[in-house]
Amino acid sequence: MKLDITDHLIRQAAFYDETLNRGKEYFKQGRVTEVKYFENNLYEKSYEIHASVSGSTNWYRIVIGFSPRGYFQTASCTCPAFNKYRGHCKHVIATLLHAKKQQRKLGEFRYENGDAYKERMMTKKLIEEYEQTLAQAPSVNLGLHQPKVKLIPKLKYNGKFFSLEASIGRKRAYIIKDFFHFTQCMKNSTEYNYGKELTLRHELDQFEDDSLPLLQFILDVATDQMTYYTEFSGYVPDKKSMLLTHAQFERFFDLYKGQDIAINIDTHHNNTIYLNPETLAFNFDLQAVKDGYELHHPYQTLNYHQTPNSLFLITEQAISRSTPDFVTNVLPLIQQMITQRKSLHIATELLPGFLGAVLPRIKPYLRDDQLNMLLQNHDITPLQSQIYLDINEDQAVTADIKFAYGDIKFNPYYEPKHLTIIRDKVKEAHMKTTIESYNFKHESGQLQLHGDDDIYHFIKEGISQLINQHEVHVTDRLKNLTQKQPKQVHVGVRLQSDLMTFKLEDLAFNITEYADILAKYKQKKKFHRLKDGTYLDLETEYMDSFFNLVEDLDLDEKDLAAEEIELSKYRALYLDRILHNHGIKSKQNRDFKQLINDFSSLEEVEYELPTTLQATLRPYQEVGFRWLKTLSDYQMGGILADDMGLGKTLQMIALLCSDIEAGCNQPSLIVAPSSLVLNWKAELEKFAPHLNVLAISGTAQARKGQIASVKDYNVVLTSYDLLRRDIEHYDQTFRYTILDEAHYIKNQNTVNAKAVKRIKSEVRYALTGTPLENSIADVWSIFDFILPGYLLTYSKFKKQYETPIAKNQDAKLLTRVHQLVAPFIMRRLKADVLTELPDKIESVVYCEMEGAQKEIYDATLVSINAEIADEVAEHGANQTRMKMLSMLTRLRQLCCHPALYLEDYAHDSAKLSLCMELIQDCMDSGHRILLFSQFTSMFEFLGRELDAQNIPYFTLTGSTKPAERLDLANRFNEGDVPIFLISLKAGGTGLNLTGADVVIHYDPWWNMSAQNQATDRAYRMGQTNKVQVFKLITKNTIEEKIEKLQQRKLELSQSLVQEGEQFITALSASEIQALFAHE
Repeated sequence: MKLDITDHLIRQAAFYDETLNRGKEYFKQGRVTEVKYFENNLYEKSYEIHASVSGSTNWYRIVIGFSPRGYFQTASCTCPAFNKYRGHCKHVIATLLHAKKQQRKLGEFRYENGDAYKERMMTKKLIEEYEQTLAQAPSVNLGLHQPKVKLIPKLKYNGKFFSLEASIGRKRAYIIKDFFHFTQCMKNSTEYNYGKELTLRHELDQFEDDSLPLLQFILDVATDQMTYYTEFSGYVPDKKSMLLTHAQFERFFDLYKGQDIAINIDTHHNNTIYLNPETLAFNFDLQAVKDGYELHHPYQTLNYHQTPNSLFLITEQAISRSTPDFVTNVLPLIQQMITQRKSLHIATELLPGFLGAVLPRIKPYLRDDQLNMLLQNHDITPLQSQIYLDINEDQAVTADIKFAYGDIKFNPYYEPKHLTIIRDKVKEAHMKTTIESYNFKHESGQLQLHGDDDIYHFIKEGISQLINQHEVHVTDRLKNLTQKQPKQVHVGVRLQSDLMTFKLEDLAFNITEYADILAKYKQKKKFHRLKDGTYLDLETEYMDSFFNLVEDLDLDEKDLAAEEIELSKYRALYLDRILHNHGIKSKQNRDFKQLINDFSSLEEVEYELPTTLQATLRPYQEVGFRWLKTLSDYQMGGILADDMGLGKTLQMIALLCSDIEAGCNQPSLIVAPSSLVLNWKAELEKFAPHLNVLAISGTAQARKGQIASVKDYNVVLTSYDLLRRDIEHYDQTFRYTILDEAHYIKNQNTVNAKAVKRIKSEVRYALTGTPLENSIADVWSIFDFILPGYLLTYSKFKKQYETPIAKNQDAKLLTRVHQLVAPFIMRRLKADVLTELPDKIESVVYCEMEGAQKEIYDATLVSINAEIADEVAEHGANQTRMKMLSMLTRLRQLCCHPALYLEDYAHDSAKLSLCMELIQDCMDSGHRILLFSQFTSMFEFLGRELDAQNIPYFTLTGSTKPAERLDLANRFNEGDVPIFLISLKAGGTGLNLTGADVVIHYDPWWNMSAQNQATDRAYRMGQTNKVQVFKLITKNTIEEKIEKLQQRKLELSQSLVQEGEQFITALSASEIQALFAHE
């Protein structure tokens, strides 16, 4: 950095020519030595020059400070003359001249680390102080300390601005002659001699506690002013008095309110003034005089100081903050009184105006007896305002206003001359302001309102507001123009076979205007003006339900114009809910009523539980079975979304058994992740051993032969991976197609999703513990499998729902989606239905990086921020998104163990140490542990630690074979080992590990629902102990930010299956970039 050291600056700093000349002499004589240049970064970047200058008899130390931009800020010198004269001393001038020459010679100084230098100097000074103490005579009491110093403020007021002066001292106070020098001394912990009784080392512990707020205030104000004067103004102000801005004075007032403060005001005789924390009790004095009245204020002196936020009244005794009401109603009067020296004369001829315009606003500040004197002496007739509203031939609303004071009436826009009555100017102004706020304009002798928007707003809100305050007359023509409320919708509904027909009856508008009305509604307009001239309110509940119904059923103008509308019976449940919620009357045939009744009373639906099922269903599982059975009978699909561990597999097996008992020999297809196919086979063998089950496996040729024989089986099992390879061979129509872990098809564009949707079946079901993980597009994809077309095409769904919800977090639209999907989703939580399941106790345990790990993390974060900034600048945030995500992973690896990223790292990991302590504590108490991490390489380091302590464990990753997975799970549940290390992805689904009662999440993962699925391996049916869940988080790192984001993800996963939740969209590139911000 090149410092701004010019001849002009040096002349300005010297102030006196003699000082400048002496400084030049000292410079030429080579008296400037030991010059050092420092760059400071401890609080904010700044620059300093330190030097020693040889005086007549002593050496003096000089410190000169420069701003971050290289502008001269302040200087200090240890010579006696430094604070005695205006400007800087000759030693400072000589140092500046030396620096100017050096900078011209070198081009730019070679700066040392100023922070480190100060640290060394402070330590050196401390050692010197101790050495001096040791050299003292033994009789000296080393325990005695000088009393701390105090700061004493003093205000000055020039009629416009306040200034601050201050004194410092112990028994005797010395005026601070240079606030800027004082600030520099505090910054550098410099020692300075103020006078015979005060030499002070400028550090916080030298000041009384009561003085610390004022000290901080002085430092803040001085720093602001140094920056302003050096970088912008160039003017050197009075150094012993600081002019306070409005905000700074307000802050000072709040510091000292309730106390007496020294003050210097030309108009005051007192040397102190009280900063009043209460509102000033202000009352005028009104006196009758010969030709009218005189109004006085009660104070010997009165002034005011107005800031953008407050009004301060200054009297002889106090400064008080007034109320906003006082500013509005009384300040103009105060200003006039100050101009006329304390009083205001109100001549008799001006009295009507005063009583009408001023008196209503100052009533609270007059004594009751004086107010009564005015009212008794002058007859004040109350105002009666009358408004006549009509509509003219140009379709403009007209308003005629009359003000009436008894028998005297007049139009306020055409006032008669020489009115002698006392008018209520305040109420008159309020009346005119109200009517004009609706955009009435004065035309042709009356007020007129034009434009549909303004007219509609006035009709809907303005007239009622005026009626509440005034006498209002409305003509029939205008009454008939008020918005035409829609009639209640009547609907006729019939269910016949696979079709539902319904008809909208008694529409409130002609169907030929539908397109225009719909366009206005979508634009969120408040109204539509029909062809007959009336206004149709588009913000009613009726209009919302009508258009929701039309959009959700994907109806167009042609449908609405038809005699009857034909729809799939899938929409019967949603239609019933819409009709019910909005109170729409409907005529329904018997089949429609039966369908609605069957789904609304599942507990009463008469389905026999299958006798061949080798298990007893719990009550909530019986309800789930009846729901699945009801869907099956009506040929509708559904999503069984029960919480982890509630037995979704068992409920589905019950449905399969029921169909076989009813004589259905058609096979059903179950598609699951490869790791769960064997689990399904085991469950079927356990609960339905009579079912003939085929698990597709082997070579491509073998699988082709197996698929050809599916008609010989009751149940066919395959994986998503095998299904997409074998899809061309599936031409059989299945009774049911059942998807386990249906989130495998949440992305509609994946091969998995496309493959399963090609399977032909009578009814389709999806099983998942988390139907929504990222966006409502996931819902569409799953519904496109279970009920094709129910949620429209994806392009329409995205336009009508996904995009508005994602961009605007539209709660109404989210509720509509909920209503659409709710009949086909059954979700029960553990807390709702399984009272015997113990509580799950969740805790977050924090660790903090130290030493090498912290240094590496901080350095990496700085490097990443610079790298991302360059990438964003070159390619934009969206194009840098993948880069950002990879950088996030790097930081998370460093939190877990730097060796995950740095091969030669040979130091400790704070989290690994914490984790091993936690494991040992749990084992000492007899607990058994599941430990999850998304970084499988972390298990190598954990394994070493466990091996070193002779603790046996199992490890499960994505490479573990399916058969081995089940064996390890069984052996763990039987107690073979106390610890199971599981990768989050591999162990998040399909395992029953109730042998554990402690779950440790070594690192937080983005997807909280996936993390909860992993936890639920232990927290599920069969668990008899409380489950303790620990999440290990590294404090002040990316992990802590991720933890906060997880709550948003959890709300998202619940938003469409629970009322009242808000939808939160996925992170944008800019939000990801914000995760790297320093805090």
